[in-house]
Amino acid sequence: MTGAKLARLSGSKHDDGLVVVLKSGRLLLWQKVLLELLAIGCLLGSVAVWKMFQFHDRLNAIEDNSRWEAGISSAASPRPIVLFGDSEIYSWPLARSFGTLPVLNRGLSGDLATRGSNRFAGVILGTRPGTVVILIGTNDLKFSKDPVPSIERMVLRAQGLGWQPVLCSLLPARGVSELQRPGIRATNETLRLFAAEHAIAFVDLFGALADRGGKMPVAYSDDGLHPNDAGYLVMTKALLPYLVTSPALGNQEPDRAPAQ
Repeated sequence: MTGAKLARLSGSKHDDGLVVVLKSGRLLLWQKVLLELLAIGCLLGSVAVWKMFQFHDRLNAIEDNSRWEAGISSAASPRPIVLFGDSEIYSWPLARSFGTLPVLNRGLSGDLATRGSNRFAGVILGTRPGTVVILIGTNDLKFSKDPVPSIERMVLRAQGLGWQPVLCSLLPARGVSELQRPGIRATNETLRLFAAEHAIAFVDLFGALADRGGKMPVAYSDDGLHPNDAGYLVMTKALLPYLVTSPALGNQEPDRAPAQ
C-alpha cells in the first residue's frame, strides 16, 4: 500500500472518529436538555399540586364552621351574633350565609328545647353575645314534648343577661318528618304571640320556606326536614334584616324588630 493510500485511509478514520465525537456531544447535550426539562416539569407539577392543596384547604376553611369562626377576629366585634339550636342551626353554613359578619354557631344535632335550655347560658355566656338567634323545638314535637316553655325560658334568660334575642319559628316539614311533627303550626303561633307580647323579634322561617300547602318544598330540603343550600339561602335572606339591629354591628336599639 502506497504512502498516499495510507494517508487517505488514516484521514478517513480520523474523520469518522470526529463524527462519532460530535454525535456523542450532541447526544449528551440533548440528554442534558431533557433532564433540565424534566426537572422543570417536576417543579411545575409540584407547584400545581401545592396550589391545589392550598385551594382545597381554603375551601375547607370556608365550609368548616369552626375554622371559619376561628378566622373571624373578635376585635372586629366584641359582642358577636350567636346562632343557637339543633341540627337546623348546626348545619347552617356561616361563610356562605353571613360572610364576615361576626356570627358564631352553637347548634347541636339532635338537640331538644327541653334539653337545650339546660345548656343555653353555659355555651353562650363565654362568647359575650350581642344577639342570640334561637331556632329549636322540632325534635321535641317528634317525641310528643311541648318545646314552648323551654324556648320561652331561653328567650327571657337572654333578655335578662342583656342579650338581644331573635326568636325563629319552627321550619316546615314534609313526608314522614311532617307526620311525626303534627304541632308545628300551633307551636309557631304560640311563639309568635309570645314574641309580640314581650316585644321580641320573631322571624317567620316557616312562612319563608313553606309551599302553599304548608309543607317543606323539595327544592329547599332533600330529606323533608333539614334545609339544603337553597333552603339556607332563603332562611338567611329572612333572618338578615333582623340582624342589622344587632349590637354586634354597633346598634344601640337591640329590642326593636325591623318593619314588616
